[in-house]
Amino acid sequence: MKFIITSLFFLIICTLSAQVVNIEKKRTKKAEGGLQGNIDLNFALTETTKQIIQGKNDIKFQFIHKNNTVLFFNNLSLMQIDNEKFLNDGFQHLRYNYNIIKDNLIAEIFVQHQYNSIKKLNRRMLGGFGPRIKIVENENIRIFSGPLCMYEYEELLTKEVHEKWRASIYISLSVDYKQIKINSITYYQPNISETKDYRISSDSSLNIGITDKLSFKSGFSLSFDSQPPEDIASLFYTLNNGVSFTF
Repeated sequence: MKFIITSLFFLIICTLSAQVVNIEKKRTKKAEGGLQGNIDLNFALTETTKQIIQGKNDIKFQFIHKNNTVLFFNNLSLMQIDNEKFLNDGFQHLRYNYNIIKDNLIAEIFVQHQYNSIKKLNRRMLGGFGPRIKIVENENIRIFSGPLCMYEYEELLTKEVHEKWRASIYISLSVDYKQIKINSITYYQPNISETKDYRISSDSSLNIGITDKLSFKSGFSLSFDSQPPEDIASLFYTLNNGVSFTF
């Protein structure tokens, strides 16, 4: 029973911060032409007094040809104890980028499907467009911003349906200086017709090299929804720290 509670708690915390999908974090930093990507699949079956099934996949594809970039991401998580699902979370995201002015200005179009049983979200479908703008890019620092516009269709497990237009404004920061690496992305997504209805999502990581093989790692993620479904908290955040040893 302790194993069940611990596993359930860990998986729930990991998915709560994912209500707003961090696409920026999934981009390939040093992109080359052609098709790139990775597929991660995980499955576990535990039989005690109860049967526990855990599964997860994480798929990423990126295709680049001249000024065109196509991105596709798929992420699914499932935890089931006997016949009861405790966790059912996932998203699929397709994005097209066209490089207008040498990486300084890029046109973006995207569609997304998402669901999250813990958030009482049966399905959320998005479609949007807008520019991706380079603010700074050199050997040590990269800053990009994207003031996008998107249409949102949201259906809750309670059968409530919401349709609205939102802005989706993000700013991303990457710093790589000597032994210090910082990555941060923050989204602000207000309802265009009702600015009191908004979401904020932030994901940051810090990596400090202590020696050539030992480094300290810290991560922080936060999500806030000003108008969450009934009985769901507005604010969720996670903080993790650790060390990494390579040889």
